Order: sequence, then structure tokens, then C-alpha cells
Amino acid sequence: KMKNLKFNPFQPAAIEGVPIDMLTRCEYFTAILNASLPVADVLPVIIDEAIYKYLYDKIKEPFVNGDMKQLDDYPKLDGVINTARQILAARGYDKKVQDDIAAALETRFTYLTRGKRGKILNVNNSTDYSKLFSPPAVINLSRIANPKDKALIMSLLMLAIYEYRISAYTYD
Repeated sequence: KMKNLKFNPFQPAAIEGVPIDMLTRCEYFTAILNASLPVADVLPVIIDEAIYKYLYDKIKEPFVNGDMKQLDDYPKLDGVINTARQILAARGYDKKVQDDIAAALETRFTYLTRGKRGKILNVNNSTDYSKLFSPPAVINLSRIANPKDKALIMSLLMLAIYEYRISAYTYD
């Protein structure tokens, strides 16, 4: 019996020891995030670029080269905001516009890393996927009060189930 779900959105789900595709996971996560959080104007593009750059800075070339070995620890969600600030500073936006976009990004990423959401999403490693997806399991999200938060976590879980089953089919 597992007590607490931990789910790093940057950690692809795969059976132990098989290659993972971080770039595809990054693209899926960005799509889910932009669909789940209210964003407008340039925010979805900057969120996408910030996540991509953050993961590239942490993982380097293996991130973009396709299949790579699984990591011992994955980057945490709370590191994206600093990368987003760097991207905004390099864009040359007017100071007011830059401050407004930075505040919107910080609000969204801080939202994802605090409270029950943060305890689930802002972790170095997810709950062991083989324990989560191999035996029958019930994932209780009843203490996640906000329906949008539940939808985000359920979307990420569906992605993880898909990745896990593909890895098991391909490499097992």
C-alpha cells in the first residue's frame, strides 16, 4: 500500500532500465499544462520555451537526442520560473510588459508547486511506476479540492499510463 502519490511531470513513465524520451515528454507536458491552466497571448509560447530550455540546461544533449537512459533524479517543477525570467530578460520586452508576463508565469508555476499540488508535482522522482501501474491500483485524488487540479493530475497520469504501457510493449 502506498500512502502518497508523487508525480514529477518531467519524468517519463517506463519500465525499469529501458530508454526514455525526455523531449517527447516535455512536449506532452507543455501541451497538457497549457490546456489545463488559463493562459493567453504569448504565455503558452514562453511556458513551452521555458520548460524546454530548463530541461535542456539540466540534461544537456541527451534531452534532444531521443532515447536516453533513465535518470536517478529529475528536475523539479519549481526551477522553471528562473529559466522563464531569463528568457523574458533576453527578449527585450518593455520593462512593464516583461514584469507583467513574469508575474503571470510566476503565479502559474508557484500555483503548481504549493499545497497538495506541490506535494504531488514538485518532487525529484515519481512514485515507482511499476508499483503504480503493474498491479491493480486505486489512485485517490479526493483530497485535491480543485477540479482543474484533478484534471491536470489525471491528464498526467493518463500520459504516464500510455508511456508505461508503450515501454513495456516495446522493451519487455
